[in-house]
Amino acid sequence: YSEVMGKQEDITSVKQILGIYITLLEKVFAGKPHAKILFLLHGERDQMTREELTKSTGFSAAAVRYAINELASVGLVSYNEETMEVTLTNRLYE
Repeated sequence: YSEVMGKQEDITSVKQILGIYITLLEKVFAGKPHAKILFLLHGERDQMTREELTKSTGFSAAAVRYAINELASVGLVSYNEETMEVTLTNRLYE
């Protein structure tokens, strides 16, 4: 943040930025399977089948497959077409 803005961040600006991110996560991305898939894979299991993810997220199979492909294209998960297993490849938090 400080590199982009060219100044030292203060508590107020960090709170503002976090407020924006929290709102996006809650209002925009929570309604999409991407966030739920990442959340599930950050849990006890970092590998699940596409069917398990479909059942766990409550989204349609097509929406889950689309999200998996998008997450794989940016390197957050890997997807094995033969076994239909999705594996978290980039842990965002512990």
